Amino acid sequence: MPSLAHWPPASAKDKFCKQLLTNKGVAATITTRGEQLVQTSAYLLAACALLYWIMVLFAGVLRIRAWTKAGMVIGFGNRDRMPEASAIAGRSERAARNMLENLVVFAALLLAAWMAKVPEDELTLPAQIFFWARLAYFPAYVLGIPYLRTAFWAVGAAGMAMLAWAVLVG
Repeated sequence: MPSLAHWPPASAKDKFCKQLLTNKGVAATITTRGEQLVQTSAYLLAACALLYWIMVLFAGVLRIRAWTKAGMVIGFGNRDRMPEASAIAGRSERAARNMLENLVVFAALLLAAWMAKVPEDELTLPAQIFFWARLAYFPAYVLGIPYLRTAFWAVGAAGMAMLAWAVLVG
């Protein structure tokens, strides 16, 4: 785990140049300053948590219309009187809630995999699939594209199923 002595993290270019590859050609670790190694699956779990936080902030901004004076007053207040959610704000809130529901399962599966000492090269691809599917899911849901949203959800669920398989069968 990187310490605060290594903050800020190395640039993306530095990380890319120092990636270690497994025999399958899938990135298994990411380096940070000081040559400490971070598992890619742990990095992706952190990225998913950040994605969730961004989703929550985005949903909140849309709900209170933070770009308006009234929205700023609500945002800096206790939010006792929240305005009715617009269609896009409601979709954004539901997408963030869905991300939280799936993030809990994803994190539990990764924790189980780490405890079971599943090799990192078996975790990287499912974690990448989950992250990228969830990243694509959010705008598809917010924009109201129903079938595409469901397809992205299913791809993310497949990534979680791959993790479960690695823990239970692998």
